[in-house]
Amino acid sequence: MKKRFLEHVQRTKILFSKEKILVAVSGGVDSTVLLSLLLDFQKMFQWEIAVVHVNHKLRLKSDEEALFVKKMAKDFQLVYFEKEWLEAFKQKTGIEEKARSFRYTYFASLMQKFDFNSLVTAHHGDDQIETQMMKWFRGNFLGSLKGIMEVQAFANGRLSRPLLPFTKMDLYQEAKKRQLAYYEDFSNQDEKYFRNRIRKQVLPVIKKENPNAVVCANRFSKQLSFFEELLKESFTEWFEKGEVLDLDAFLLLSKAKRYLYLMVYFTQRGIALTDANLEMILEVLLDRAKPNWRYQISADFCFVKVYKKAYITDCLKDTSNVQHALNFGESVWLSKNQWLGFGVNHHKSKKAVIERYQTPLSKITVRHFKAGDRIFLTSTFSKKIARLFIDEKMPMLERSKQWLVEDKRGILFIPEFKYSYLSKELEADRMANEIIYVRGCL
Repeated sequence: MKKRFLEHVQRTKILFSKEKILVAVSGGVDSTVLLSLLLDFQKMFQWEIAVVHVNHKLRLKSDEEALFVKKMAKDFQLVYFEKEWLEAFKQKTGIEEKARSFRYTYFASLMQKFDFNSLVTAHHGDDQIETQMMKWFRGNFLGSLKGIMEVQAFANGRLSRPLLPFTKMDLYQEAKKRQLAYYEDFSNQDEKYFRNRIRKQVLPVIKKENPNAVVCANRFSKQLSFFEELLKESFTEWFEKGEVLDLDAFLLLSKAKRYLYLMVYFTQRGIALTDANLEMILEVLLDRAKPNWRYQISADFCFVKVYKKAYITDCLKDTSNVQHALNFGESVWLSKNQWLGFGVNHHKSKKAVIERYQTPLSKITVRHFKAGDRIFLTSTFSKKIARLFIDEKMPMLERSKQWLVEDKRGILFIPEFKYSYLSKELEADRMANEIIYVRGCL
């Protein structure tokens, strides 16, 4: 195995010479053999090796295992890092995922603080098959079926897994040959965990049918990684700018590209959809009878179709009852970059959008648009604001965001959209009070 390990490192360049390597060691057979192999070639590659151990406090022997790893690092005169998961006993659900998150957050902090080039973990070929099978059973998207990546970006460096070509049996045999001491995690035998059921019930059947199953799993992972890379490159070339999908261009794509490109569009933004949801969104995007449509894809985000465009946006909370009553001399922030002053002006930027209106009254109200609102365009002619929005093809989502300003006579203006004769006709009135709306450069 020593020879195969060296050939693999040299061929794949999974690790480089003169690197600072942080090795995650649990004390089990996998990481113990990994550390032993790395030490075999430490002088040859001029590696600076350090050991990190996370004590999850989840088993009776957790403290004993931590002492074992600490002693092993000391025996080899290696820098040693350790951290305890003090919140472990509070966890009721999702313990494995929370433990993993804690672990890798700590690893990343060490990488950045001490300038390590690579974090090396002991994931092996059996782990690869188990991960792929778990994702397949759960119906994950194609890209996730690649399973465990051999090398990927992590923190300020890389996360490397040089044991993926080897089986669990290879590691047991190597540990026996080297007479290495290690700890067995007996929770790995508990079949209440999905991964353990795959390990105990499915993996033996796969290996019996194909003794080279690990080789096939890693080849499948590599091919899917290349496919995913090509797909992202193709999508990026097509989707050149911004966050908005051009539906005219989208409809010209083949059925396969529409599905795959839409999948990439969401996954690149950290949004995982079920296949049923993806198909439903595709159906609506292709439906010309639904020019305006909104779908909530998470607690915070919505996917919006507006005529010939589609995009992801923050889901708008109900603001229909939000309003601000201003007396002369007062002002209000409407958003992080929208300000409105009544008789006051603190913003003189030439780059900002600035609009000025007038009223003879000393009180105004600033509120959101509501159905039924009308605006007087002349002294005798008014029009429904909703009709103006429709004429301008303003999306439903944007309509509900629109502010408007009114006094007791009626609506004075809609910022950056439309103004009423009630405001502009007062330009010659010296007694008029000025209202100033500013957006940007505040």
